[in-house]
Amino acid sequence: IAVFVDEAAIGCFTERAVETCSSLLFRQMSQIGASGAMYHTYMLTDLPQVDPERYRMAILVFPAFMEPETRAALAKWRRGGRTVVQTFLPGYYGSGIEAATGFRVHEAPGIRKVSASWHGQAFVEEPARIPDIRIEPAYGDIVLAVTDDGDPAVIMRRHDDYQEVLALVPCMPAGLVRELVLLSAGHVWSHTGDCISANSRYVCIHAASDGVKRIYLPRKGRLLDIFSGEILKGNETWTEMEMGFGESRI
Repeated sequence: IAVFVDEAAIGCFTERAVETCSSLLFRQMSQIGASGAMYHTYMLTDLPQVDPERYRMAILVFPAFMEPETRAALAKWRRGGRTVVQTFLPGYYGSGIEAATGFRVHEAPGIRKVSASWHGQAFVEEPARIPDIRIEPAYGDIVLAVTDDGDPAVIMRRHDDYQEVLALVPCMPAGLVRELVLLSAGHVWSHTGDCISANSRYVCIHAASDGVKRIYLPRKGRLLDIFSGEILKGNETWTEMEMGFGESRI
């Protein structure tokens, strides 16, 4: 996954809102980290220089300012079966949400509190205060999650060669991020919410809970513990181990 963060958007809020936005950003990054997929983080202004061939999905976190060159650069991501995800008011302080994402929205005066969940996983701990904006799905759009009052919270549009996703409620849960990675033909190392980091030779897992952890391999191979030399049990596509909360293995 390529994750792009709009630093300018965070700086446009009041001091209190900056604190809230920063905590939401931290929560969203934590959920991406718990998805079991690998990701790199960039500033949103880096997007025109980043090669999409290295990635299966782009997540634009809070991209409230969308410069014309950034919107134009997204075109090269919209192919090859990739997924482009934009979260929490994309383009709101620029050309607008519809121009940034292609999804039609309706904005009413005032602020509303929204919360949402996906298969029992909450987006935010407390309802988020956002402008009174509601997604208006078109024919064929797929609603992936709804707010507690029944409005679309996350919506997907499948094109012939890519998927476009708008997550209006901040902080998509790890499970939803994981499903989008799989839909984009990306590799998920783990489905148990643990922190995984990996390169071409090593895999590190940090347990977020007690229990059996299964790591799926992206290609044929076996894993061995670098400290003990033990070949881990499993087969050529996955391996399992018992771990305690807070334990790390490489």
